[in-house]
Amino acid sequence: MARKVVVQKGALSVLSNTCTPKQKKQGWLLGFKHSSHYEVVACANCQDDWNTNDIKQYLPGGISIIGVFYSSVGAVDTNSITKDLGNFGLDKILKGQDLVVCAIGVSCDSVTEENFYLWTDGQSLTIPVVSVSHDHSLDSLLYIRVQCPVPLSFELVTNADVWKSNLQKEINELCNASRSKGVLYHLNGSDILIGSQQLCGVSKETTCSDLHNHIKSDDGFGKSGKKSKKDQLSTLKFSMYHQINKKSSFHAVPSCCPVIKHSLGNHKSVEMTLPVDAVAVVSRDLPITDLHTVLGTTVSNQLTAMAACIIRDTVAKSEKFSKPAPYHFQPAGLRAIFSIVYLQNMSDEQLVQRRTEVHRMLGLPENQPMFRRSNAVMFHEERSNYGYLINPHSGINSQGVPGGTKYIVDGLYSYHHYMQDRFDDNKWGCAYRSLQTIMSWFKLQAYTEKAIASHKEIQQALVDVGDKEPKFVGSRQWIGSMEVSYCLDHLLGVSSKIMHVSAGADLATKGRELALHFQTQGTPIMIGGGVLAHTILGVDFNEVTGDVKFLILDPHYTGAEDLKVILDKGWCGWKGPDFWDQHAHYNLCMPQRPEVI
Repeated sequence: MARKVVVQKGALSVLSNTCTPKQKKQGWLLGFKHSSHYEVVACANCQDDWNTNDIKQYLPGGISIIGVFYSSVGAVDTNSITKDLGNFGLDKILKGQDLVVCAIGVSCDSVTEENFYLWTDGQSLTIPVVSVSHDHSLDSLLYIRVQCPVPLSFELVTNADVWKSNLQKEINELCNASRSKGVLYHLNGSDILIGSQQLCGVSKETTCSDLHNHIKSDDGFGKSGKKSKKDQLSTLKFSMYHQINKKSSFHAVPSCCPVIKHSLGNHKSVEMTLPVDAVAVVSRDLPITDLHTVLGTTVSNQLTAMAACIIRDTVAKSEKFSKPAPYHFQPAGLRAIFSIVYLQNMSDEQLVQRRTEVHRMLGLPENQPMFRRSNAVMFHEERSNYGYLINPHSGINSQGVPGGTKYIVDGLYSYHHYMQDRFDDNKWGCAYRSLQTIMSWFKLQAYTEKAIASHKEIQQALVDVGDKEPKFVGSRQWIGSMEVSYCLDHLLGVSSKIMHVSAGADLATKGRELALHFQTQGTPIMIGGGVLAHTILGVDFNEVTGDVKFLILDPHYTGAEDLKVILDKGWCGWKGPDFWDQHAHYNLCMPQRPEVI
């Protein structure tokens, strides 16, 4: 029986947009190799030479090249694909390993399950069982981070080609060492050490899913009992240690008597400590005996990326070298993480061309930021320490419309409500809090680096645009949807559409319009009516019946940041049309995404 292939919906969409009759492309399929199936989560365009190094430096551990895609010049069948693969020479490049193949015919308008094949043993093509998954969450996998300082030193000479060669040689030695027998990976907070041929503190039969159970609590004792979901989602952090008593080292030394070589002369060198922060995303059933290889590859990929970043972006004549810094991203709609290295002294504005190249390589749209520093993945423990709840709606069980389709806010936001920030705005600040939630969305999506405005700053902005008198600053006066739109424009440069609804009862007819907003813009909506303001995070809409429910984030909550209370008491949840005052007039502020990269 053919092995299964699961294709993520996001990857399928990118492939459909990448390979069109007018735009012929070829490249790599990226994903996971599970014990029972392949999982395609993304793709990467490549040039005619099928160079794997172009993409490998962006891949975390666990995600690898699992196949190829290409536009066929004619009809697609098993014979033509077999011939194409032979012409490409892919069996030699990838050493005969099994490949998922996505062949796209000349008349193909969109990519479906029928476009996928399996090239096995480097010699035969079969038709696998293919399914499409709509779940792009990575919560079913394990996040692993290797964080450690790695010293780098290389000779600096006037000739750029020579110093780049010196740097590359040092990086190659560091990469070899990270995968060698002389390096152990230590699970922080535990007694576990993992080597290429040895384990300490755990048995060989252990899988990665059990690693959380070995992490000790703050009192020095291991945690007992079944781990909470929060524990299971937290990142496993490893450190890298080098065994100095082994022959294999960061700088290979022959096993002989010590020899000191002394040469006189003037030399310039570059010395820095590389802040390695490498991420792996692995299956929970991965045997722990395989983990050393995964972590070694993860660190090696990042060291290679750091060298490429230094070589590409350093102005050598100045003889000033900035440290490279790694960032991790999960582009919207893809079940994949990519790691990118930027020099610390380069601003986001200076990196526009670099980000554009990454967007094009991965076939992603070039009209919204996905790889700015502020777009970096917020891991679960980072969300817990953020100070505000991030995306509380993600914990809601489905309570929408029967037969409906959910259209939800795209990306991250923080929940802002009454009495936060040690500021008493009870009974008058709901629209301010809704505006702060919207501003947090633009900040967390990297459209702005500005801090979320306080009540006083919001009031001052309305004075600055001429909407309010100076005495408004410091008052406890309400604001509405129009004022929210003025503030977004003045503070962030974000335009908004205003939807006027004459009565709350008419909101039941606005499902299609709101669904279109979340499809195309994906921003939270502020709705104001009577004396109340709320934030709409999404709608569940049935195209046939017209039934609709609204995903509401209520800024009137006055309690602590307790997600269970917020969800159980309905401060964030699905509401029917009867939630609105049937006779009140409502205005909806619908922020529009700027087109930037």
